[in-house]
Amino acid sequence: MAIKFENINVGKKLGLGFFLVLLLTALIAGRGISYIESLQESIQKVNLSNQINTEVNQAKYYRARFGANYDLNDIKQNSIHIDNINTLVAQAKTLSWSAQDSKTLDSITTTINSYKQQRQNYLDAVTTKDNVRKSWRLDGTDQAMSKLDDQLRATGDSQSQNYCWLISKPS
Repeated sequence: MAIKFENINVGKKLGLGFFLVLLLTALIAGRGISYIESLQESIQKVNLSNQINTEVNQAKYYRARFGANYDLNDIKQNSIHIDNINTLVAQAKTLSWSAQDSKTLDSITTTINSYKQQRQNYLDAVTTKDNVRKSWRLDGTDQAMSKLDDQLRATGDSQSQNYCWLISKPS
C-alpha cells in the first residue's frame, strides 16, 4: 500500500516542503556554526603566534640594547619578554596543533631554556670584565698625564711639543 504523492492534500504537501526547508536550514546553520568555531580557534592561533613574534622581537631589541650600553634595566626587560614568550607558548600548547607545529612549540621552550643559560653565562662574563676594570684603578692616571704634559711643555723643545700633542686629551 504505497501512498502516491498526488494523493496527498495540499496542506500536507506544504507542511512537508516547509519541514524539508527547515531541516536544510538547520543543517546549513549547524555546519556554519562548526565552521565559525574552527575559525575562532584558527584566529586564536594566529593571535598567539603574532604575540609570540612580538615578544621575541622585543626580547631581541632589549638584548641588543644591553650589548650596546650594558644597562641592567635592558636585560631585565629582556627577561620579562622571555617570560612572556614562555607564558604564550604554554597557552598555545592548550590548543590543538598539527604534529609539526607541536614540535615547533616544544622547540621554542627548549631554545628559550638554552638562551637563558647562555644569557646568564654572558652576564657572568660581563660582571667579571667589569670587576677586572674596576681593579685597574685608573682614576689617578689623568693627574700623572697632566703633570707629564706640563713638564714637557716647560722644556720648550720641538720634540717635547710633539709628545705633548700625543698625550694631550682631544677637545
